[in-house]
Amino acid sequence: MMENKTYKREVAIALLVVMFLLFAAGFYDEYFKEIGELLVSPVFLFSGASFGLDSFSKQMRK
Repeated sequence: MMENKTYKREVAIALLVVMFLLFAAGFYDEYFKEIGELLVSPVFLFSGASFGLDSFSKQMRK
């Protein structure tokens, strides 16, 4: 049976990559570092929730 794909994990990984790139660009311009610091909490909360919900749903299927 085919289930609908939600792309939660893929979006979380993409957000983490963007965070890394912002902090890497922060070495050249302080503006990017400040934007990265602003987005730390929402990105990590979303990533943790998406990976946590994914593992929870996989455990409940068994």
